[in-house]
Amino acid sequence: LLARSLFFANGAQWRHHRTGLSPAFTGSKIRSMFGLLSKSAGDAMNRLVVFSRGKPFTMELRDLYSKLGNDAMTSISFGVEVDSLTDPENEFFLKGKRLAKVDGLPGLKLLMTTILPGLYKFLRLGVLYKDVNEFYLEAVSTNIRYREKNSIKRPDFIHLLLQARKNKLNTEQMEDDEFQSAGFSTAETHTVESQRDATNETLQWQDIDITAAAASFFFGGIETTTTLLCFASYELAVNPTIQARLRTEIDNARAELVDGKTPTYEILQKMKYLDMVVSETLRRWTPFGLTNRRCT
Repeated sequence: LLARSLFFANGAQWRHHRTGLSPAFTGSKIRSMFGLLSKSAGDAMNRLVVFSRGKPFTMELRDLYSKLGNDAMTSISFGVEVDSLTDPENEFFLKGKRLAKVDGLPGLKLLMTTILPGLYKFLRLGVLYKDVNEFYLEAVSTNIRYREKNSIKRPDFIHLLLQARKNKLNTEQMEDDEFQSAGFSTAETHTVESQRDATNETLQWQDIDITAAAASFFFGGIETTTTLLCFASYELAVNPTIQARLRTEIDNARAELVDGKTPTYEILQKMKYLDMVVSETLRRWTPFGLTNRRCT
């Protein structure tokens, strides 16, 4: 799957995926998915309250963030809601851990795709385990058929990819102008153009391409987010002054919320100190230290 994703594709296929996916990361599209992220975080906090049974408890932070991150990314990437905190044996969590595994043999294969792409392609190696490939392809294909049959529209990554398939993934320039000063990374592409392969045939988004894009979105988000949250928690713990200032900003932001606890995309934009904390954590503790992107 990952071989067909934006991370590892090249030539016409890379341009096809890049052009098709760019509008998915504009401000308006990110805002539409923010509700899913907010809901996932809120549900997770409620489950933690139930899990604690009103008493203090100890939990490994990386394990906690891995489960919460998996639930959020599974909801956004694959359109499926799971509860890995109370059901750590659910299939999406188990397969998600194997998909995001970057040590051992999978890590070596991933490294080879970056430093020796020609040899990797010649040996016809695969980054993912076969059963993981098959699981996600079946899950996404079934999800797509169900949505098309029942005319379901859910503001997640699968929906955006289905729009890309129909060449309808675009956005209003006016909407995205509102987010230019937000301080967060968003794309500036607003149109989708058809790309052609070496045989001059128009490239289309097949189910396997949609699955690959969703899997790469999950792959790129789960491990990096888990690592970021772990190091951010560490830095805040050893820097109480920064923690206090960030807490003050959070408390002030909560005062502007309707229910006092559910954040909105607009409120998050105003939290400049939070953005600074995240950016500095990423600078000090980079989750992923290499890339296979080339200047074209």
